[in-house]
Amino acid sequence: MYQLLKFPLSSYYYQVKGKSLNNNTNVMIKFIKQTAIEVGHTYGKRVCTIL
Repeated sequence: MYQLLKFPLSSYYYQVKGKSLNNNTNVMIKFIKQTAIEVGHTYGKRVCTIL
């Protein structure tokens, strides 16, 4: 489809810069970052244990 419209594939990932986030979004981002720190950035990673 991008070839048909002659758009570069990288335009799929384009994000508008400078868009301000509301307070609720900032609170959620801070919560997610803090949770990632608390769990050691291991959520979703496979853990191998030796018994």
